[in-house]
Formats: sequence, C-alpha cells, structure tokens
Amino acid sequence: MKKIVIFIGAVLLSSQLMASQKEDLNFLEQLYKQGKYNIAIDESQNFINKYPDSKYNKNIIIRLGKTYYFEGDYKNSIKFLQLALTKDPSDDEKNDINLYLMRDYAGLNDYKTAYEKLNLIEKDSDYYQKALLDLGNHYLDTGKYVEAQDELIKLVKLDPKGKYYKDGVISLALSSYNNSQYVKTIVYLDTYYKGDSKDRNYPLANYLYGSSYYKINEPLKAKGYFKKVIDLYGNSTYGKKARLTMIELDLKDKNVQLAQEGLEKLKGTNEEGEAFKLFGDYYVVEKDYNKALSYYGKIIKSNRSDINYGYAFALYKLGREKESLTYFNKLKGTKFYKQSVYYIFAIYYKDKNYKWVVNNRNLINNFDYDKEDIITLRTIIGNSALETKNYKIARVNYLKVYGLKGNKENLYRVIIGEAKAGSLEDMEKAYKDYYTKYLDDTTNKKNIYLVVGERYYNEKELPKAEALYKSYIEKDRDTTVLSNLISVLLDEKKYDEVITLLNSMDVSNENIYLKGIASMGMGKYEEAEKYFQELNEKTDLSNGLKEKVAFNEIKNYFLWDKYNKVIELGEKYIGSENTYELPEIVDRVALSYFRLDKMDLAREYFGKLKLIESYEDYAQFQMGETYYNDKDYLKAAEEYKKVAENGITPEYKEKGFYWEVNSIYNTGKYGEYTEKAKEFLKLYPNSQFKDNILILNGEVLAREGSIESQIKNYEDLYSNTQNPLMKEDALIKIIQLNDKNNSYDKGLEWVDKLSNKEQQEYFKSKFYMGKGETEKALESYGNLLSSNEYKDYALISLGNYWYGQNNLQKAKEYYGEISNLDTSEYKDLAAYQLANIYEKEGDYALAARNYVKVYVMYPQSKYTLESEIKAGENYEKINRYKEALDQYKEAYKKNNKSYEKFLLEKMIFLNLKIENKEEAKVYYEKLVKLDEKSSEKYKEFIIGGTN
Repeated sequence: MKKIVIFIGAVLLSSQLMASQKEDLNFLEQLYKQGKYNIAIDESQNFINKYPDSKYNKNIIIRLGKTYYFEGDYKNSIKFLQLALTKDPSDDEKNDINLYLMRDYAGLNDYKTAYEKLNLIEKDSDYYQKALLDLGNHYLDTGKYVEAQDELIKLVKLDPKGKYYKDGVISLALSSYNNSQYVKTIVYLDTYYKGDSKDRNYPLANYLYGSSYYKINEPLKAKGYFKKVIDLYGNSTYGKKARLTMIELDLKDKNVQLAQEGLEKLKGTNEEGEAFKLFGDYYVVEKDYNKALSYYGKIIKSNRSDINYGYAFALYKLGREKESLTYFNKLKGTKFYKQSVYYIFAIYYKDKNYKWVVNNRNLINNFDYDKEDIITLRTIIGNSALETKNYKIARVNYLKVYGLKGNKENLYRVIIGEAKAGSLEDMEKAYKDYYTKYLDDTTNKKNIYLVVGERYYNEKELPKAEALYKSYIEKDRDTTVLSNLISVLLDEKKYDEVITLLNSMDVSNENIYLKGIASMGMGKYEEAEKYFQELNEKTDLSNGLKEKVAFNEIKNYFLWDKYNKVIELGEKYIGSENTYELPEIVDRVALSYFRLDKMDLAREYFGKLKLIESYEDYAQFQMGETYYNDKDYLKAAEEYKKVAENGITPEYKEKGFYWEVNSIYNTGKYGEYTEKAKEFLKLYPNSQFKDNILILNGEVLAREGSIESQIKNYEDLYSNTQNPLMKEDALIKIIQLNDKNNSYDKGLEWVDKLSNKEQQEYFKSKFYMGKGETEKALESYGNLLSSNEYKDYALISLGNYWYGQNNLQKAKEYYGEISNLDTSEYKDLAAYQLANIYEKEGDYALAARNYVKVYVMYPQSKYTLESEIKAGENYEKINRYKEALDQYKEAYKKNNKSYEKFLLEKMIFLNLKIENKEEAKVYYEKLVKLDEKSSEKYKEFIIGGTN
C-alpha cells in the first residue's frame, strides 16, 4: 500500500491541548507513521467518540476517509469524507475532499456520482487538474482507454503550463498506445518533449517512441529509440524492456548473434525469461524444434500458459506426442486451450485411442475454430466413432464436414455414415449424389457399393442389394462384391443362380473358394469342407486368399457345431501371422469353449478379445456371461458392472447394467438388488429390459415387500410393456395379488381385461365368494364346469361350498367327479373330503379306506399325516386295532412334534389292547422321556401290572 503521509497541523500539538487529547493524538500520529493503518482507523474512531466536541475531529475525519481510500474500502471512505463536509471545511479542504470522493466513486464504478463530485471542485484550482489526471489514470489502469483519453484531453487543454499538464500528456500517450493508436502516441510524445524538461520521464517516453515505431513497422526508428533507452537507462525498467524488444527485432531480422548478445545482458534479470521465450518462439517459426524446446525448457517451471503451449507444440512437432499431452492439458482455462484441444485430439487419434476421442467429442463445442480446423477435428471424431461402432456420432460429424467442404472424400464419408446410422432415404440420396458427381471415381467406388449393399442386406432390401452388386460386377468382377452378391442370392434362396454365377466364372482358386462360401451359406457344411480342404492342399494360393480360406473353414465348422474342430484350427490361426478377421476367430474360439462348457478357457479368449478396442464392450459382456453360466452370480455381477460403467456402446452399457442387476438378484441380496433396479430404471426408463426388471421386482416384493407394493409393480409392468404375453402375465399377477389382499372390488376391475373368458369366470368366482356374493360365485362355478382347464377347480369349489353348508350328498357328488377325472391338482383334497363325509355319516370303514387312499395315492399331499391319523381313528372305531396301530406307526415315522405325545399314547394303548406289552413298553419309555406326567397312567400296566 502507498505510504500515507497526512500530517495534522502543528496546531494540534500546541501546549493548549488537554493532556489526554495530546496523548491520544500523539499515539494516533505514531500509528500512521509506523504504517499500522488498521489500528489507526480504530483509534481515530475511538478519538472521535471520546472527544465528540474536539475541534480536531474534522482533520481526523478527513484523514480517516483518506486512509479508507488507500485501504481500498471505498464505502467507508465515502462515509467519513461526507461527514467531513458537514464540519465546515475550507474551500481547499472541500476541493480535496471532493477529489477523494471522486476517486472513491470511480473505484466503485459509480461514474455518474464520480463526475458529480468532479464538478463540485473549483475549475481553476490545481485540485480540478489533479482530479482529471486521477480519473484519466483510473480509466487507463482499468483498460478503458477511450474514456482515459477523454479525461486527459480535458486536462491538457486547460493550461499548457499547469501543474499536471506534463503528467497528463505522458498518460495520454500511454493510453493512446494501449488503444493501438500508435501515430497518436508519437504525436503526444512530441508534445511531451516540447514542454518543460524538468522531471521528464525519459525512459518511458523513449520506450513508448520505440514501441510505437515498431508497431507502425518502422524498425530502424524503433531501434534508435530503444538503443537510446538502453544506453542511457539500461538498468531501468524501461531499459530492460527496450533490450527485450531489441532482441525481438534482431530475431525478426534473423540476426541471432546480436540477439544472443542482448540475451547475455539480461542474464539474471526478470526479463531474461521473456527473452528465452522469444528465442523459443523464433526457433518454432524456423522449425528448429529441438532448439525451441531447449529455450522453452529453461523457463518451463514458470508454468506460464504461453510457454507451456510453445513447449507442448515443440514436443508435438518432434513426434513426442505423449509428452506434449501433459503440457497441452495444463492449458485448460487459458486462451491457448482452444488450439491445445486441436492437438490433443490429433494425438489421441494418431495413437488410435478412438474411445477417448468419442467420449470427449463435445469439448470442441466450447471453441470457435476456423473452417479448416473444424473440418479436421470433426473428421477425426467421425473416423473415431466409426472405429468404435458409434455410427450415429460418425454420421453427424461426417454430415457437418460435408456441409463445410463438399468434396468427393467427404461425400464418401457421408455415405458411410448414412449407411451405418441414417435412414435408407438419406443413404440413397447421398449415393445418388455420389453417382451423379463422381461417376468415374475408382478410389472409393468399391467401398461405397459394399457399404450401401450391406445396408440394403441388413434392412432385408435384398432385391436392391442384388441389383447394386450386379451393376458393379458388370464392370469389375471383384471377389468381395461377388461374395456379397452370393450371400444376397443365398438369402433370396436363388441357389440355381448362385451355382450359375460360380460355374460361369473361370475355374480358379477364387471360384472354388466362392463355392465353399455358397455351400456354407446353403448349410451344406460337409460340401463346403471339401472345397476348403481342396484349397488347403494347393500351393499357389495367395496369402490373402489363404487367410480367407482358413477363416471360413473355421467359420464352417462353427456353423456345423463342430466346436472341437473350431478350437483346433482357431488356435492355430491365432498363433500364426494371420490377420484377416482375427478378432472374429478369437470370438469363435471363445464361443466354442463356452458351448463346450469350458468357461475358464472361454474367459481366456474373451480376455484376448477385450484388448481389441472395437470388441471391448462385447468381450467384457461375454466375460460376465461365462460366470453367469457357471452360476457364479457374484463374479458375473462384477464383470457386467465393468461394461455397464466403462463401456462406450450404449447397447452393451444397458445390457451390462441389466445383467449386473439380474446377477445380484440371483445372489439373493434382495436389498442391494432393489437399489440397483431403481438405479437402472432411472437411467434407462424405456429399456428393453424394463419388463424383466419389473418381473424380478415382483419376485423380490413377493418375498419381502407388501402386497400393495407388489400390485403397484405389476401395474407398472402392465402399463409399460409392449409384449402381449408379459402384459397378460402382469394382469394375472395383479388379479392374484388383489385376491390375496382381499381387495375383491379392485380385483374385479381388472378381471374384465383378461382375454380368456374362462379365466375371467375363474377369478370372478374367487372375488364374488370373497365378497360374500354367493349366488354370483355359484353361477361362475357352474359356467366353469364345461371348461377343460377349470372344471376341477369348479368341482372342488362347489364341493367345498356344499360341504360347508352341511349338504353332504351334494358335496359328495362334486368330490366324486374329481376322483373320476384323469388329472387334477385337487384329487388328494377330494379324497380327503370324501373320507371326512363318510366319517360324518358313520361309515367308518369307507372313511378309513379313503383316508388310506389319500396318503398312498398322494404321498406328497399336505393331508398325508392327518389322513394316517384319521385312518387309525376310524379303524379303532370298528375295532380293527392292528390296522389302526399300523396307521399310527406310519404317522409316528413323520417325526411331527405336534402329534408325538398323542401317537405314543395311541401306540401304548393299542399294544396293550392287543396284549403286546413288549412293544408297549418301548413306546412307554419314549413317553416317559417326553412327558413323564402323561406316562403315569400307563405305569402300572407296563411295570409289574397286568395287561
């Protein structure tokens, strides 16, 4: 901060002051002298509060206002200076106060009030000239050069002999220079030199002269002034600046020796670093990047953006791209970042890091590049997107490039983009444009026909693909095009034409190869094998065809499901120098191991496939599949997660995330599953897997959630799914859950949406019975008696109803009909209920028979145990104790704790009844251990008593 020297008049220290005031004023004075301004501010305010009527308060308030100004606290400065104006200041004091107020308001950018304060200063006073100078310099310091010139011109027009005239002129020259008005600068400097030479700033003036002449391309005059500054004021700030500019001029003249001498003179100064940069820039222009690098390297630690850029550019030009990346990336947020981004994209593209280019493509939208640069950048992005199979991104960028530069190469790229991701109409339009403009093109013609034909093929526009390929082979019987034509003809089932086409060709290796392809396409794998083996025995195959034969032989075995053969030949193919469709062979080997259930080996090859960028997402997904197939769901989830989070291909990102969620479900971690499922649906609200997620949600909710939440889940599935089968399943779930929840009215609202009328009656009967609307339920049961699917349900329901009404005869009729059906899930219940009816009717023998029938015919029935016990009870009633005992023994073997005591007592009693005391004792001892008190009643019969 500027040192403040604001003295209080000597009168403040006169002997007439009271001792305390004198002491406080002395303390205040010392605080200012020692630069303790913050304390001085506090002490000044304390003084004013302590001595409110002191005649010295005005001076203290003025000084306080000025102190706040120099501290940059303009608002408090204004507060105290305005207060000072109320203390009856003199005219000079008013002028001085308004001068500072003008500065304060200018500092706050409140120029309206600043000018008001300026206009309150007496126009013929030095204060007014000083105010104009200060306001002009304020504008100069804040980069408002036009406004600065306006105020400074007012100043110099006032009085050529004024106190601040000379300062006004040099400031005017400086503001003109900064405003790029170099001729005006020279004119003002000439005026400056005509005035009084006292206190003239020669270093600045001569430096401005030199710089202005340099800017208007008069280097000789510029050098003269710079030399004058160097010779007379070499160690001054402007002397060093002049020497620096001289180095720049010498380098511009390619006078490196003189520039080096100038550099030596700047050794150890702050300007030395700037001189190094000038040399670095010079050698970049001269394309001597090693020397440029050496100079930039001397100052690279300064971390200046312009130096980092020069250093990065030199590294880039020397082919040290990866090193240059570090420095280009440092330039984020600087004016050099725009061009750095250009080179960053070029570096990643050259390094084949297409994934990075695609992921960061939007970075270029932050900058306004010239036409050629944006063409290059968008071509890089389009090509990278094509490499990573992000065809929509490729298409968008190719279209933009073609819009900027409509030449043959860019139209070729547009056709590729449209073929991969555009509409058929747009592709055909682009192709027609190419065909019209570049009919004689041979460079891209084949690729265009192939990519357009492939799109037709994929869209099942086979006649169009056929016509396209045929038009090409009329002039050029290219093997690839012929092969594609054969594929189209095979898909069209035009086998005769395929054979005709092949037989019309000269007998050659290519012909045999295509016959193999055709046979393979027709599913004649054995025939294809013969063709490929015939070619393998030949010694005149080109390397290219040899690779294709080897590839298609493996492909043929794969289609033939001969996976061991695929593995044998595939591993040999991979281990050789073959490159044709190598990733696909790696994939076929991996899939063969997968299909042979050799998951470890499948993972080994999918791991290799992951290293190929365009296969990375697919291979990572397949890694998850191998673990899923192994039922190692935890590991599967980990692998799927990798593609979900790090993949580029939207398809695999979504699939990976879904199967990660699915795997977590299969681990039984339902809480984690629920969170992940929510995250999935939020990220992919319209996913093809949404239905599956909702179904799994239903399964989880069935285990852990409320019925209401389950219903809500299936309602969402019903509303959103486009799959009619899933829609019907969701509807049934909704109805079933409403039934389970006793929400009969709500359930009935959904029933009519069912497409199956019998199903409607089935659920209606349940809901009507639940609501107590018996007549309606019985009507529905009656309607279902003619149904093949629901007849047994109707019979059991009617049987149960009449049984509940104690109309045993009617109940018996319906239960009996179930017994006569070939199959029914209710046969055990019907038999059990018939037994209950016979028991009620007192026909204990028939009752016992039917109870036995239940557990003998339906051993998995939930009525088995009860049937065994009831059979025993009914045999007892007709005194068939041995049969009864057999029933109880069978029941006892079930180890049901609820019936253990009952059955033990029954077996003790019946064994005693049939005088089998030995066996009775066995069961008695068990009863003693189980319930000693209950055993007491048998003690005398077992131990020493009579039977």
